[in-house]
Amino acid sequence: MTSQCIDSIWHLKANIQMANFKNMLFGLYDGYLYDDLLPLALEVEVDAETEGKIRGLIKATETFIKITQ
Repeated sequence: MTSQCIDSIWHLKANIQMANFKNMLFGLYDGYLYDDLLPLALEVEVDAETEGKIRGLIKATETFIKITQ
């Protein structure tokens, strides 16, 4: 996980109030990707910028998982 990804997670979780959603973001620190992270973000209607950041983090996390297996 790059420092840029870690910073993105930190900023995202600071702006999210739902405990369950924050827990999913914390999982990214450990390379754990919840399958329902993006659907939950869309359900709570995050803004387009936040959605884009989440999509980028998902892609980065999937890459991280692949290269560390």
